[in-house]
Amino acid sequence: MDAPCDTPRASPVATGAAGARASASAPVSHGEAEKWWKKDSELWVDCHTEQEFEQAVTTGDRLVLVDFFATWCNGCQRSYPELCKYAKDPELSSQVKFVKVCIEELKRPAKEAGIKSLPHAVVYDPKRGKLVGIDVPPSKVKNLKVNLMVILKNRSMDFKLDPNGFVIPVPPQPKGAQEAEAAARRAAAAALESATTGLGAKLLQGVEGAAAAAAATGAAVADAVATTAEAAAPLVAPADPVLAAAKAEFLKRFGSRYGYSGRIDALYPAEVGSRMEPHEHYLDYTGSSVYANSQLEAIFRELRGHLFGNPHSANPSSSFASERVEAARDLVLKWFNADPAEYQVVFTRSATDALKIVGETYPWGPQSEFAYLRENHNSVLGVREYAMAKGGRFHAVNETSVESWVRDSSGADITKFLDATSLSSGRRQVPPPEDDDGTVNNLFAFPAEDNFAGVKYPLSWINAVKAKSRPGRRWRVLLDAAAYVPTQPLDLSSVRPDFVSMSFYKIFGYPTGLGALIVRVDAAADLKKMFWGGGSVALATSAGDFHVLKCRPSEMLEDGTVSFLDIAALRHGFDLMTNLGGTHAIQGHVESLRAWTHQALISLRHANGQPVVALFGKHHLPEAAKVQGGIFNFALLKPDGSLFSYKSFEVAAAEAGLHVRTGAECNPGACYAYLGVAEAEVEALAGTKEGCHDDVEYAHVARAVVPAMHGAVESMDMADGRHVRM
Repeated sequence: MDAPCDTPRASPVATGAAGARASASAPVSHGEAEKWWKKDSELWVDCHTEQEFEQAVTTGDRLVLVDFFATWCNGCQRSYPELCKYAKDPELSSQVKFVKVCIEELKRPAKEAGIKSLPHAVVYDPKRGKLVGIDVPPSKVKNLKVNLMVILKNRSMDFKLDPNGFVIPVPPQPKGAQEAEAAARRAAAAALESATTGLGAKLLQGVEGAAAAAAATGAAVADAVATTAEAAAPLVAPADPVLAAAKAEFLKRFGSRYGYSGRIDALYPAEVGSRMEPHEHYLDYTGSSVYANSQLEAIFRELRGHLFGNPHSANPSSSFASERVEAARDLVLKWFNADPAEYQVVFTRSATDALKIVGETYPWGPQSEFAYLRENHNSVLGVREYAMAKGGRFHAVNETSVESWVRDSSGADITKFLDATSLSSGRRQVPPPEDDDGTVNNLFAFPAEDNFAGVKYPLSWINAVKAKSRPGRRWRVLLDAAAYVPTQPLDLSSVRPDFVSMSFYKIFGYPTGLGALIVRVDAAADLKKMFWGGGSVALATSAGDFHVLKCRPSEMLEDGTVSFLDIAALRHGFDLMTNLGGTHAIQGHVESLRAWTHQALISLRHANGQPVVALFGKHHLPEAAKVQGGIFNFALLKPDGSLFSYKSFEVAAAEAGLHVRTGAECNPGACYAYLGVAEAEVEALAGTKEGCHDDVEYAHVARAVVPAMHGAVESMDMADGRHVRM
């Protein structure tokens, strides 16, 4: 819906020298315990599935009034108490069934009902179907009872609305005319969906295989996988009897958990290996996953068979693209088991862009605290600049401090639990914002899995930190899931972060340049957007200081045209993942490789018995499967225990055909912690740099030996191993 929902806003008429300003009219914030749309639930029939909706509007003798609402719609929230009054009215409730439908949950019924703006109600007769749609914004909801009484007294009539929104009975059309009109509407909808008739056909002239492309589905992707796999030469068993015995023992140990029930040896060469030389091995999955051949075939088959227009237009190709974008939002929410009434998917350029949006729009104030785990990616660290710009303070905390804080029941602030390794900044002195409502907004950020050593952090922190909120002081949680979701299931029905950042190429390789911010609706209501551009603004004037942002959070936060062709490609990536068995199958495959590789690496010894590698992370713990992901980050050691140059290894690995990554992985906090390097030492070392790209491999610092430091100075990040060959 491109039109803004009913929202309070300032007059566009200038008042005085400064003029009047109307900015984003956000929905009123609601917390976990006060969801406005769930109040007075006993008065309503709540529909969450299409089957429930169909039963609600086609059964019984009473008229059916359906309130189509959105949890993010301010007008819906303001009209809801009045609608509840009508639902309590004995005169109406005896003759009218009151039904609620969230348009984010049931998009198809909302589309078929012709919902163009909110708040909106539709009246149905169980025997005749839809009678009339009525706008019910706060200014007009008072007329609803009058309209319902008119309909009740004239149930055999058809209805239309006058310019003021009042229902007018009109003689019903002959049955044949009604059927013809309905058939015409169905044909028009079918033509728009297929884009192969009328204007769509003219636009698609010269495109080969349009009909075949229209039939491409997830099943076609699965068939393509099977066909390609059959055509490619599968991996052969190791010729070396020692290696063959080792693989047999490995398969005996891990069984079907490894290799997607035995399919990996056929899938890998067909989908990935065919693009590499025989001696090459891709091990940089944390840097980027790799796309599958069948995935690309399905994507470009769809692009060849359909015309995608700018979603901001309203022509057939644009409508088709819009439907694909909305379907992709739904698919992302379904993949993470997120309630569409609670969460919105905002498409971004990357996970970094998603984090930047949070930093830019979060309602920081002079008393705000931004606490983040030390092992966060640089892109999370950068959010602190926004907090400090508004006078807030940041804290880089370690895992022990967070555990102590979330277990504490005294209500103490996180600063009480900072230890010597935690860092805090001072506040920048700035005046408080003019619209400050007195609530101090704090933010805690952590990675579900850090991209340096692959350590997985407790998702239970999310709800525990949010429970630290007190009247006048709110804690929200930002979860960086970019390294986690490619190989681990994230269930947003059991843990409820306010913000989740992710990138799709990390999951299935293509498309790049597309990420997402999954945001809770109530958290989005508090965001304070500054810049606005095409797509995010509903109304604006050129000369005056006036604009109204769109109400829907996803649209409000997406500036410019979304990358609709890349978004359309997402379903083919998810189809591929589903064909592999879904995230749980991928998790089992990765864990089997992680467990085996850990033992193999720590068993490597020089001739004098000294270890070859010093591993980082939690691979050594008994509960490693729960706390450690599939990343292997380690330092190479010489026979005398000194460090082997990671730069030399980088060159040697490339020559050997190993696609690996070296360095700090954009995660200075984790890197320095494992190396035992102090922040002050890094700052001092930075002054010795002489150019923009000169590397510093060794920093000689005199200090006592600490066993926990693992004797390492740099790292190499191997991939999670989803397609690593045994």
